[in-house]
Amino acid sequence: MKFTRPAGNVQAYLYRDADLFRASLYVMAGDARSREPVHTLADPSEEALLNEIRAWVETHYPRPR
Repeated sequence: MKFTRPAGNVQAYLYRDADLFRASLYVMAGDARSREPVHTLADPSEEALLNEIRAWVETHYPRPR
């Protein structure tokens, strides 16, 4: 998943690990990408995880108004 924001692009990489769906979120500003995830999430429900990702991005990197 990719979210374009004024501070840079927020990218979420989703994967499954045993019984959990996980996501690692990175911020890309210009040509630089954070080496470590700025945040990680996990949930047994893929749909719930997608909602958590969107909520986290909107809270920490809101769209311009």
